[in-house]
Amino acid sequence: MRAPRNRRVFVIGYGAATPLGETFAQTWERAVRGEAGFRKVTRCQVESLCNVVGEIPDWDPRIFPF
Repeated sequence: MRAPRNRRVFVIGYGAATPLGETFAQTWERAVRGEAGFRKVTRCQVESLCNVVGEIPDWDPRIFPF
């Protein structure tokens, strides 16, 4: 399968949802300050070998502003 040669794509924005913040600006500011985004799981109980994750605080994909 091949894409048409005359097909154009326009990028009209970008966003970021990370453990350091809900926006790119928040994430960048906290990363520059040296904050870590990985911490112990808080949203659910885990019983596996890994209990440190990059959890996004207060994440609700139904209302996240993308």
